Parts: sequence; C-alpha cells; structure tokens
Amino acid sequence: MQGHVKTPHIEINVKGDEYRPLIDFLIQDFGEKNVDIIDDSDELSDELINISQTEWFHSTDLSPGETVGIHRKNLKMTQAELGRRLGGMSRQHVSDIENGQRNISVTLSKKLAEVLGHNYRVYL
Repeated sequence: MQGHVKTPHIEINVKGDEYRPLIDFLIQDFGEKNVDIIDDSDELSDELINISQTEWFHSTDLSPGETVGIHRKNLKMTQAELGRRLGGMSRQHVSDIENGQRNISVTLSKKLAEVLGHNYRVYL
C-alpha cells in the first residue's frame, strides 16, 4: 500500500543585502513562486527601547507572582536563591508566591524590589 506524505514547509529568514546570492540560489532551486521576499528594512530599527516603558508591557495581565517569576528568571536566579536573598525564605514559599498561592505584602514587595531591581509597586 502506498501513502502520500506531505512534507512540511521550510521557512528561512535572511536579513541584509549581502545574502542576495543565497536568495538567488533559493529562487533558482525552488522557483520564484516558492520564495517570498519581504523587504521590511524600512520597518526595522536598531534603536533599543526599555520594554517596561512600552504600552504592550503595561497592557499585559500578569499577576504579581508571575511578574516575580519573570524577573527572577531574567536574572537566571533559582527560587531557592531568591528565597535566600530575601532573608531565608524557603524555595516552596517563593514557588507559592509565583503561583499566586501566597500574597505579597508591601514589606515583601520592597525586599523583592531590592533583590530583583524593579520598582516595588510592580509586585503589588
């Protein structure tokens, strides 16, 4: 019995003018109708922005605990390490905070701000 298997599409993203020979090769090998060339050079910018200053950042529906987890992970810190830096809090306690099973007091939010380097209000 024979079966027909559809091969998945391959997507390759190439940026910069120096890759034109590669693009030409892909067109030659796969055909012009199978190669999409999207010129987004006008839309891209090398300017760095602070993500916490964007509208998107403030429109997210993250809980305070989820915010703690994201900030901790961005610093490549374990829950146990964060607990130690907060004054001997257990890993489980930090996990409970991140999972919304424990509330964050103003005092704790200020400690989190010191350790994680953000304004304490983001943890309330």
